[in-house]
Amino acid sequence: MKNNLSAIILSAGESSRMGSPKALLKIGETTFLEKIYKNLLICHFHEIIVLLGKDNDKIKLKFEKLLVKFIVNESYKQGQLSSIIKALDSVKEESEGIFLTLVDMPLVQSETMKILIEEWNSNKDKIIIPEYENRGGHPVIFPKKFFPELRAAPLEEGARFVVYNNKDKVIRVPVKDIGIRKDFDYPKDLDELDL
Repeated sequence: MKNNLSAIILSAGESSRMGSPKALLKIGETTFLEKIYKNLLICHFHEIIVLLGKDNDKIKLKFEKLLVKFIVNESYKQGQLSSIIKALDSVKEESEGIFLTLVDMPLVQSETMKILIEEWNSNKDKIIIPEYENRGGHPVIFPKKFFPELRAAPLEEGARFVVYNNKDKVIRVPVKDIGIRKDFDYPKDLDELDL
């Protein structure tokens, strides 16, 4: 059954520390972007949007067969929030919120995504954040009512600004998935994949 959330994969960073686009990094026989995409498909999202910045042509060419909407953020150097705002301009009108995930966090399990969606289905006016060992991570769900606040937040603060200013409207969901905390920034980090 489809849910009315727009899934957004943020993949617009410069990947300067990694040295190559994170979307194209290998995890087993697949890539970071494809692994996340396949997990999102299992969850039957309303739509899947991939936000690109640097190297967008190379990434679009590689993944042209994926059933996603590619959006290019020309202002990607302004940071992650600038990409989120660009995505908000593109979500379908009937979308009830965004399910925000990062391309450098491919270890998040589809089961974890389902748990977050289930929580959101019962609390559609709340921001949903997963927690592993009492520490928050990604993906994060923002209901549509927070779109104006996301647009108005300081670029340097990012989406966390909205979270901090709405602590009473946040539900933190404990999960047994270290993937919600595990991002990959440097080439040496990839050694941990061991796949």
